[in-house]
Amino acid sequence: MSDERKITFFPQEQTISVPAGCTVLEAAQRAGLVIDSLCGGKGRCGKCVVKMLAGEVREFKDMGKKFLSAEESSKNLRLACTICVEDGMEVMISREPSNSGIKGKEIDKIVPIDFVKRINKRYLNLKTNSGQNQISDWERITHVLPDLKQPDLKTLKKISVLMRKSEFKATLTSLDNEFISIEPGDTENKNYGLAVDLGTTTVAVYLADLNTGQILDTGAALNEQSSYGADVVSRISYADEQPKRLAILQKAVANTINELLYKLLTKHSIDRKSIYLITLVGNPTMTHLFLGINPQGLSVFPFTPVFAGSYNLRACETGLVLPSQAKLEILPLVSAYVGADTVASALAADLDQKGPPRLLLDIGTNGEVALACNGNIWACSTAAGPALEGGAIKFGMRAVRGAISEVNITDDVEISIIGNHTARGLCGSGLLDAVAQMLGSGLISKTGRLKDFQSLPEELTPAIRRRLTPGETGHIFHLTPDVYLTQGDINQLQLAKGAMRAGIEILMAEAGITFDDVEEVLLAGAFGTSLRADSLVTVGLLPPFPQQKIKAIGNAAGAGALLCLLSKGHHQRAVNLAKEIKYVELSLQNDFQDRFMKGIKF
Repeated sequence: MSDERKITFFPQEQTISVPAGCTVLEAAQRAGLVIDSLCGGKGRCGKCVVKMLAGEVREFKDMGKKFLSAEESSKNLRLACTICVEDGMEVMISREPSNSGIKGKEIDKIVPIDFVKRINKRYLNLKTNSGQNQISDWERITHVLPDLKQPDLKTLKKISVLMRKSEFKATLTSLDNEFISIEPGDTENKNYGLAVDLGTTTVAVYLADLNTGQILDTGAALNEQSSYGADVVSRISYADEQPKRLAILQKAVANTINELLYKLLTKHSIDRKSIYLITLVGNPTMTHLFLGINPQGLSVFPFTPVFAGSYNLRACETGLVLPSQAKLEILPLVSAYVGADTVASALAADLDQKGPPRLLLDIGTNGEVALACNGNIWACSTAAGPALEGGAIKFGMRAVRGAISEVNITDDVEISIIGNHTARGLCGSGLLDAVAQMLGSGLISKTGRLKDFQSLPEELTPAIRRRLTPGETGHIFHLTPDVYLTQGDINQLQLAKGAMRAGIEILMAEAGITFDDVEEVLLAGAFGTSLRADSLVTVGLLPPFPQQKIKAIGNAAGAGALLCLLSKGHHQRAVNLAKEIKYVELSLQNDFQDRFMKGIKF
């Protein structure tokens, strides 16, 4: 009997052979298909739901019963991480993540960019008169461009052949006066660069003309690493289990960027040989995995990264399909949990400029917080957990088509759904809105308890009352007939918002200020643009800031990466910022637990 098993995935109609004992989730990963697996295939999240179409089903774990109802099981729904592949198996990826809701931001509208050319291209005729023919090729170049720094050996080797091939008429390219390329003929007008925001969930790429500073286009996609775990802890764990798994994660993120790169360049008819500079930001785990560096040291005390300063290399060394002259700059980190993405966001938000106290938040799984006050900047990572990105929530999902994104409760429940689609679940903004509205309507107590029928306020309408029904483990509240909130969902939000609130309060205590002193609260990231200020304050994730002080600034990390792409001065600011930011390790703060427990309450 063969040790290989064939499985076909739908709707892709993709068939793959895998070794015996391989799970359906692992088979999908081998096929390059993304199935939500927030826990990394450990049977803890219940998100890797697939529909069995054909073949024998052999579950080797009983976790599926915990997450799937009897009705769902009767419809042949199973958890992909609990099923071994059997020969001839056919599977429908019923909840395959869609990129339809993931969009790039128009960064030039978020932050004004002071363009100072970093990549310079100059077309030259390097022919000399007969009396000077014996001077070296490098001397010919520096005679015209005396400020150029000596190239590396790989670039130096190309000079002789290319100069003679082009009859000494060539275009020289430099990065901040570092000679990086020589090309035959005149290619001055072909000069492009990329800024990459490497997020745990979403990867965004921005294409810019490096001659003019114009941002040409943006693209974003789900990070292919998502099927190996939703948060950095699960991915560190996955990478550390087997040596080959680090390479798997590195390839997954490189594939994500390469696919976005291909789409952008094809759309604008740009040859990838015309890409010369890429700036990249991300949290420490993401940048380590992108470089193929084991991030295990980030997860154990004393939580140390392998590198912290800015790191420069050839882009092709990371698996990106780009020519050897394309330079990659990874912006500096602050600590094991505050990375280049926070530095870039602080740069875009001008936290290093003098002014009144300002608070910067990137609300999500890692929950970074930065506070600028009196010439100092403090930052922390709050480990808020995946609830705000759809994880650990019964019907939680990412902000894609079919996700409830906004909730209002008046005489009845009113919802907004991404893509005007039938509701499939709710994303982070929908969860925050729902809980905030339920609090305001008296459906939830200050301790977070979903009230029973006897405890409901008398003024609630019959339409609202009908939405509260008994569930398997307590009462549930229906947003639609098929999508509801459980007591466990509310508790998960409490944990997330309690962690972020504690981080905010500890940074304000470090600065010696109260929330009344804060002039601006800046919400960074694509998620921040979809959040309602009143919901954030109502649930207590934020202190009671006046709503006019709370502003969404879009993808600040991407904006910061672009600033560094288009200006050496801004790049130096980022380097300085990373050194100036004072990292606060929350687990070492004596008052963290007290603030966290207080922050859990509504």
